[in-house]
Amino acid sequence: MRRRRGRYYGAAEIAKVAFCERKVRFDALYGDAADPEIEQRRQAGERIHQALARPGGRSGCFVASAVYGPDAPQTALLRQLRDRRLRRSRAGRAFIALYYRLSPPLARWLAGAPLAAGAARVILDLVALPIARMLVRKGWTR
Repeated sequence: MRRRRGRYYGAAEIAKVAFCERKVRFDALYGDAADPEIEQRRQAGERIHQALARPGGRSGCFVASAVYGPDAPQTALLRQLRDRRLRRSRAGRAFIALYYRLSPPLARWLAGAPLAAGAARVILDLVALPIARMLVRKGWTR
């Protein structure tokens, strides 16, 4: 996907610029009306994409981004742990999948609740970050 003027283009939009003579003929015969259910699903997918898309193409570290900020060194360290260590094992990938399912609503809530965000920051500072730092020091994230 390419980003232009703050907007991401999905595969369906990119495909529309390609010429297909069968589509031109089909549209001439039957019209270019999209099925309402398909249009609703496309719009829902676009909303999800916009909610999860990050500037610079980074994937979301939702809770860390809400607590520390998307460009903070702590967020980068946790991304490194996810990308270099957790994705290597089946259990790690299962954890990541569960995290991606549960964390977006939690991150939205934390963004609007400064006290809870502070508590989450303390928990991450005391638990997750020391583990991530230890793994980096021992070279386990290569």
